[in-house]
Amino acid sequence: EETRARMQDAEFVLQLDLKEAFASIDRTDFFTFLQPRGSAAAVELLELLLQSWDPDGRGIPLVNDSLFFLGNCYLGRVDAVVARHTAGFIRFVDDYRVFGNTEAELEHAYESINRDLEPLGFALNDAKVKLSSRAKFFDAVTSIEPHTEHEYYGVRTFVDVISPEQLVRLIAAGLEEPDRYLTVRYGRLIAAELRRVRERKYGGIVYDQFKNLLQADEHLNQQAWALLDQFARDDAEDWRIIWLLHLVEDLEAPPAGIESLGRLAQGRSRIVQVWTSRVLGRCGQTDDLDSLDLSYIDEAAMSCRG
Repeated sequence: EETRARMQDAEFVLQLDLKEAFASIDRTDFFTFLQPRGSAAAVELLELLLQSWDPDGRGIPLVNDSLFFLGNCYLGRVDAVVARHTAGFIRFVDDYRVFGNTEAELEHAYESINRDLEPLGFALNDAKVKLSSRAKFFDAVTSIEPHTEHEYYGVRTFVDVISPEQLVRLIAAGLEEPDRYLTVRYGRLIAAELRRVRERKYGGIVYDQFKNLLQADEHLNQQAWALLDQFARDDAEDWRIIWLLHLVEDLEAPPAGIESLGRLAQGRSRIVQVWTSRVLGRCGQTDDLDSLDLSYIDEAAMSCRG
Protein backbone atom coordinates (compact mmCIF):
# COMPACT_ATOMS: atom_id res chain seq x y z
CA GLU A 1 0.00 0.00 0.00
CA GLU A 2 2.88 2.37 0.71
CA THR A 3 4.31 1.56 -2.72
CA ARG A 4 0.97 2.38 -4.31
CA ALA A 5 0.86 5.71 -2.51
CA ARG A 6 4.42 6.63 -3.48
CA MET A 7 3.88 5.71 -7.11
CA GLN A 8 1.04 8.13 -7.50
CA ASP A 9 3.78 10.73 -8.03
CA ALA A 10 6.56 8.54 -9.46
CA GLU A 11 6.95 6.95 -12.87
CA PHE A 12 9.62 4.39 -11.94
CA VAL A 13 10.62 2.21 -8.99
CA LEU A 14 14.06 0.79 -8.28
CA GLN A 15 14.08 -2.33 -6.12
CA LEU A 16 17.29 -2.99 -4.18
CA ASP A 17 18.35 -5.79 -1.87
CA LEU A 18 21.32 -5.76 0.50
CA LYS A 19 23.69 -8.64 -0.16
CA GLU A 20 23.98 -10.85 2.95
CA ALA A 21 22.71 -7.97 5.04
CA PHE A 22 22.95 -9.43 8.54
CA ALA A 23 26.17 -11.32 7.81
CA SER A 24 27.71 -8.03 6.64
CA ILE A 25 27.04 -6.08 9.84
CA ASP A 26 30.22 -4.98 11.60
CA ARG A 27 29.77 -6.58 14.99
CA THR A 28 31.91 -4.01 16.84
CA ASP A 29 29.94 -1.17 15.31
CA PHE A 30 26.71 -3.02 16.09
CA PHE A 31 27.45 -2.89 19.82
CA THR A 32 28.55 0.73 19.54
CA PHE A 33 25.17 1.43 17.92
CA LEU A 34 23.32 -0.34 20.78
CA GLN A 35 25.14 1.25 23.70
CA PRO A 36 23.26 4.59 23.82
CA ARG A 37 19.96 2.79 23.11
CA GLY A 38 19.86 0.34 26.01
CA SER A 39 21.21 -0.39 29.44
CA ALA A 40 24.92 -1.08 29.67
CA ALA A 41 24.26 -4.43 31.34
CA ALA A 42 21.90 -5.57 28.56
CA VAL A 43 24.36 -4.65 25.82
CA GLU A 44 27.23 -6.30 27.70
CA LEU A 45 25.18 -9.49 28.16
CA LEU A 46 24.20 -9.57 24.50
CA GLU A 47 27.81 -9.11 23.44
CA LEU A 48 28.91 -11.93 25.76
CA LEU A 49 26.22 -14.25 24.36
CA LEU A 50 27.02 -13.50 20.73
CA GLN A 51 30.74 -13.90 21.19
CA SER A 52 30.16 -17.19 23.03
CA TRP A 53 27.82 -18.58 20.38
CA ASP A 54 29.87 -17.42 17.42
CA PRO A 55 33.33 -16.27 18.51
CA ASP A 56 34.94 -16.42 15.07
CA GLY A 57 31.93 -15.37 13.04
CA ARG A 58 31.12 -12.16 11.22
CA GLY A 59 27.91 -10.23 11.24
CA ILE A 60 24.85 -10.99 13.33
CA PRO A 61 23.69 -14.62 13.51
CA LEU A 62 19.90 -14.83 13.29
CA VAL A 63 19.41 -17.10 16.28
CA ASN A 64 16.08 -15.54 17.27
CA ASP A 65 13.62 -12.76 16.49
CA SER A 66 15.18 -10.41 19.04
CA LEU A 67 18.46 -10.28 17.11
CA PHE A 68 16.50 -10.01 13.87
CA PHE A 69 14.76 -6.95 15.31
CA LEU A 70 17.99 -5.35 16.58
CA GLY A 71 19.76 -6.01 13.29
CA ASN A 72 16.83 -4.43 11.47
CA CYS A 73 17.24 -1.33 13.65
CA TYR A 74 20.95 -1.22 12.89
CA LEU A 75 20.16 -1.07 9.17
CA GLY A 76 19.19 2.54 9.86
CA ARG A 77 22.89 3.09 9.11
CA VAL A 78 22.10 2.08 5.52
CA ASP A 79 18.99 4.30 5.50
CA ALA A 80 21.26 7.27 6.17
CA VAL A 81 23.38 6.41 3.12
CA VAL A 82 20.33 6.01 0.87
CA ALA A 83 18.85 9.27 2.20
CA ARG A 84 21.95 11.15 1.01
CA HIS A 85 20.93 10.39 -2.55
CA THR A 86 17.13 10.38 -2.45
CA ALA A 87 14.30 11.15 -0.07
CA GLY A 88 11.96 8.93 -2.06
CA PHE A 89 12.52 5.47 -0.62
CA ILE A 90 11.01 2.90 1.71
CA ARG A 91 12.55 -0.16 3.35
CA PHE A 92 11.38 -3.49 4.73
CA VAL A 93 14.32 -5.15 6.55
CA ASP A 94 16.98 -5.39 3.78
CA ASP A 95 14.71 -4.65 0.81
CA TYR A 96 14.52 -1.09 -0.53
CA ARG A 97 12.24 0.58 -3.04
CA VAL A 98 13.47 3.87 -4.44
CA PHE A 99 11.07 6.05 -6.46
CA GLY A 100 11.79 8.50 -9.26
CA ASN A 101 10.51 9.96 -12.49
CA THR A 102 13.25 8.85 -14.91
CA GLU A 103 15.33 5.72 -15.39
CA ALA A 104 18.49 7.80 -15.54
CA GLU A 105 17.75 9.32 -12.13
CA LEU A 106 17.35 5.90 -10.51
CA GLU A 107 20.35 4.39 -12.29
CA HIS A 108 22.50 7.22 -10.90
CA ALA A 109 21.02 6.65 -7.41
CA TYR A 110 21.87 2.95 -7.62
CA GLU A 111 25.51 3.62 -8.53
CA SER A 112 25.91 6.26 -5.82
CA ILE A 113 24.28 4.19 -3.08
CA ASN A 114 26.29 1.07 -3.94
CA ARG A 115 29.54 3.09 -3.85
CA ASP A 116 28.78 4.76 -0.52
CA LEU A 117 27.76 1.51 1.17
CA GLU A 118 31.22 0.02 0.75
CA PRO A 119 32.83 1.81 3.74
CA LEU A 120 30.08 0.35 5.96
CA GLY A 121 30.80 -3.16 4.71
CA PHE A 122 27.56 -3.48 2.76
CA ALA A 123 26.88 -4.06 -0.92
CA LEU A 124 23.80 -4.34 -3.10
CA ASN A 125 22.82 -7.70 -4.52
CA ASP A 126 23.16 -7.20 -8.28
CA ALA A 127 21.07 -10.30 -9.00
CA LYS A 128 18.05 -8.75 -7.30
CA VAL A 129 18.21 -5.20 -8.67
CA LYS A 130 15.09 -4.35 -10.67
CA LEU A 131 14.14 -1.09 -12.35
CA SER A 132 10.52 -0.99 -13.46
CA SER A 133 8.02 1.47 -14.80
CA ARG A 134 4.87 2.00 -12.78
CA ALA A 135 2.78 -0.04 -15.23
CA LYS A 136 5.21 -2.98 -15.38
CA PHE A 137 5.61 -3.09 -11.62
CA PHE A 138 1.89 -3.36 -10.93
CA ASP A 139 1.41 -5.86 -13.75
CA ALA A 140 4.04 -8.06 -12.08
CA VAL A 141 2.45 -8.01 -8.64
CA THR A 142 -1.16 -8.43 -9.74
CA SER A 143 -1.02 -12.20 -9.39
CA ILE A 144 -0.34 -11.97 -5.65
CA GLU A 145 -2.69 -9.16 -4.77
CA PRO A 146 -4.47 -9.84 -1.46
CA HIS A 147 -8.14 -10.40 -2.06
CA THR A 148 -10.52 -7.68 -0.98
CA GLU A 149 -13.90 -9.21 -1.60
CA HIS A 150 -15.60 -12.59 -1.64
CA GLU A 151 -19.23 -13.58 -2.05
CA TYR A 152 -19.13 -15.73 1.09
CA TYR A 153 -18.12 -12.94 3.44
CA GLY A 154 -21.08 -11.49 5.26
CA VAL A 155 -18.96 -9.12 7.36
CA ARG A 156 -16.12 -6.72 6.60
CA THR A 157 -13.51 -7.73 4.05
CA PHE A 158 -9.96 -8.47 5.12
CA VAL A 159 -7.47 -6.84 2.80
CA ASP A 160 -4.45 -8.32 4.60
CA VAL A 161 -5.38 -11.94 3.91
CA ILE A 162 -4.18 -13.85 0.86
CA SER A 163 -7.08 -15.69 -0.78
CA PRO A 164 -7.18 -19.51 -0.56
CA GLU A 165 -6.49 -19.82 -4.29
CA GLN A 166 -3.49 -17.51 -4.09
CA LEU A 167 -2.09 -19.27 -1.03
CA VAL A 168 -2.28 -22.66 -2.77
CA ARG A 169 -0.49 -21.19 -5.80
CA LEU A 170 2.28 -19.77 -3.62
CA ILE A 171 2.69 -23.11 -1.83
CA ALA A 172 2.83 -24.91 -5.18
CA ALA A 173 5.56 -22.54 -6.38
CA GLY A 174 7.60 -23.27 -3.26
CA LEU A 175 7.31 -27.03 -3.73
CA GLU A 176 8.08 -26.80 -7.46
CA GLU A 177 11.40 -25.00 -6.87
CA PRO A 178 12.40 -25.66 -3.24
CA ASP A 179 16.01 -24.53 -3.67
CA ARG A 180 14.78 -21.17 -4.90
CA TYR A 181 11.66 -20.62 -2.81
CA LEU A 182 11.77 -22.78 0.32
CA THR A 183 13.98 -20.20 1.98
CA VAL A 184 13.62 -18.33 5.24
CA ARG A 185 12.21 -15.24 3.51
CA TYR A 186 9.61 -16.84 1.20
CA GLY A 187 9.00 -19.77 3.52
CA ARG A 188 8.29 -17.57 6.52
CA LEU A 189 5.78 -15.56 4.51
CA ILE A 190 3.86 -18.67 3.43
CA ALA A 191 4.04 -20.26 6.88
CA ALA A 192 2.61 -17.10 8.43
CA GLU A 193 -0.27 -16.99 5.94
CA LEU A 194 -0.93 -20.70 6.45
CA ARG A 195 -1.10 -20.18 10.20
CA ARG A 196 -3.49 -17.25 9.83
CA VAL A 197 -5.83 -19.27 7.63
CA ARG A 198 -5.83 -22.10 10.16
CA GLU A 199 -6.57 -19.79 13.06
CA ARG A 200 -9.97 -19.21 11.44
CA LYS A 201 -9.98 -15.60 12.54
CA TYR A 202 -11.75 -14.74 9.35
CA GLY A 203 -14.41 -17.46 9.37
CA GLY A 204 -14.29 -21.23 8.87
CA ILE A 205 -15.34 -20.91 5.24
CA VAL A 206 -11.89 -19.56 4.29
CA TYR A 207 -10.02 -22.44 5.90
CA ASP A 208 -12.40 -25.05 4.46
CA GLN A 209 -12.02 -23.60 0.99
CA PHE A 210 -8.23 -23.56 1.33
CA LYS A 211 -8.09 -27.15 2.60
CA ASN A 212 -10.33 -28.43 -0.21
CA LEU A 213 -8.20 -26.72 -2.86
CA LEU A 214 -5.00 -28.05 -1.26
CA GLN A 215 -6.19 -31.64 -1.08
CA ALA A 216 -7.60 -31.54 -4.63
CA ASP A 217 -4.18 -30.74 -6.12
CA GLU A 218 -2.71 -34.24 -6.55
CA HIS A 219 0.60 -32.99 -7.95
CA LEU A 220 1.09 -30.65 -4.98
CA ASN A 221 0.34 -33.48 -2.56
CA GLN A 222 2.84 -35.82 -4.22
CA GLN A 223 5.53 -33.14 -4.23
CA ALA A 224 5.00 -32.29 -0.57
CA TRP A 225 5.38 -35.87 0.63
CA ALA A 226 8.27 -36.59 -1.77
CA LEU A 227 10.19 -33.54 -0.50
CA LEU A 228 9.52 -34.50 3.10
CA ASP A 229 10.94 -37.96 2.40
CA GLN A 230 13.97 -36.39 0.68
CA PHE A 231 14.69 -33.91 3.48
CA ALA A 232 14.12 -36.56 6.15
CA ARG A 233 17.35 -38.17 4.95
CA ASP A 234 19.37 -34.94 5.30
CA ASP A 235 20.50 -33.81 8.75
CA ALA A 236 20.93 -30.22 7.52
CA GLU A 237 17.29 -29.73 6.51
CA ASP A 238 15.48 -29.26 9.83
CA TRP A 239 14.04 -25.86 8.88
CA ARG A 240 12.50 -27.08 5.64
CA ILE A 241 11.33 -30.29 7.30
CA ILE A 242 9.37 -28.24 9.86
CA TRP A 243 7.94 -26.09 7.03
CA LEU A 244 6.70 -29.24 5.26
CA LEU A 245 5.36 -30.74 8.48
CA HIS A 246 3.41 -27.51 8.99
CA LEU A 247 1.96 -27.94 5.50
CA VAL A 248 1.13 -31.66 5.49
CA GLU A 249 -1.08 -31.36 8.53
CA ASP A 250 -3.84 -30.62 6.00
CA LEU A 251 -2.93 -33.45 3.61
CA GLU A 252 -3.82 -37.13 3.63
CA ALA A 253 -0.72 -39.14 4.52
CA PRO A 254 0.13 -41.97 2.07
CA PRO A 255 1.96 -45.07 3.39
CA ALA A 256 5.30 -43.69 2.20
CA GLY A 257 4.54 -40.47 4.05
CA ILE A 258 3.87 -42.35 7.26
CA GLU A 259 7.23 -44.10 6.85
CA SER A 260 8.98 -40.74 6.44
CA LEU A 261 7.25 -39.41 9.55
CA GLY A 262 8.32 -42.51 11.45
CA ARG A 263 11.98 -41.86 10.57
CA LEU A 264 11.69 -38.24 11.65
CA ALA A 265 10.12 -39.24 14.97
CA GLN A 266 13.10 -41.40 15.86
CA GLY A 267 16.39 -39.75 15.13
CA ARG A 268 16.12 -35.99 14.57
CA SER A 269 16.32 -32.91 16.76
CA ARG A 270 13.77 -32.57 19.55
CA ILE A 271 11.88 -29.79 17.81
CA VAL A 272 11.48 -31.92 14.66
CA GLN A 273 10.30 -34.82 16.81
CA VAL A 274 7.66 -32.61 18.42
CA TRP A 275 6.34 -31.42 15.06
CA THR A 276 6.39 -34.98 13.69
CA SER A 277 4.51 -36.28 16.71
CA ARG A 278 1.89 -33.59 16.13
CA VAL A 279 1.35 -34.68 12.52
CA LEU A 280 1.36 -38.39 13.37
CA GLY A 281 -1.26 -37.72 16.02
CA ARG A 282 -3.50 -36.00 13.49
CA CYS A 283 -3.01 -38.98 11.18
CA GLY A 284 -4.15 -41.29 13.98
CA GLN A 285 -0.77 -43.04 14.10
CA THR A 286 0.33 -42.29 17.66
CA ASP A 287 -0.96 -41.16 21.02
CA ASP A 288 2.42 -39.81 22.12
CA LEU A 289 1.33 -36.19 22.15
CA ASP A 290 2.09 -35.24 25.74
CA SER A 291 4.45 -32.47 24.67
CA LEU A 292 1.67 -30.69 22.80
CA ASP A 293 -0.05 -29.94 26.10
CA LEU A 294 2.95 -28.05 27.42
CA SER A 295 3.13 -24.29 27.53
CA TYR A 296 5.35 -22.50 25.03
CA ILE A 297 7.98 -21.89 27.72
CA ASP A 298 7.91 -25.49 28.97
CA GLU A 299 8.22 -26.86 25.46
CA ALA A 300 11.14 -24.53 24.72
CA ALA A 301 12.89 -25.70 27.88
CA MET A 302 12.34 -29.36 27.01
CA SER A 303 13.50 -28.87 23.42
CA CYS A 304 16.74 -27.19 24.53
CA ARG A 305 17.54 -29.57 27.35
CA GLY A 306 20.73 -31.50 26.73
